[in-house]
Amino acid sequence: MDSSYTKFLKMMRTQGAAYNPEGIEIATVTTADPLTVNVDDLPLDKENLLVSDYLLHGYERTANIPSTSATKITFTDGLKKDDMLAVVKISKLKYLILCKVVSL
Repeated sequence: MDSSYTKFLKMMRTQGAAYNPEGIEIATVTTADPLTVNVDDLPLDKENLLVSDYLLHGYERTANIPSTSATKITFTDGLKKDDMLAVVKISKLKYLILCKVVSL
């Protein structure tokens, strides 16, 4: 009798887990160039990461500033070793870097 309830509960947990999104995790940058990060001691590199372009060293953007011509701005302060990142697992082998985070 207990085994049928146990099987039913296990089936419910399995089905429920299939539709729950992955949670946000904290990763740490281990090297900036090439970018590698650790998530719970799991090393990830460019093959396993998607990252917003503005987080990368050398990101360029064109801006129109009143009373000047269009100006290209190059950001030189990309991710650095030991930076903390908010990441989410989006597939079996890929993580998305959401943003850089800091402690207060």
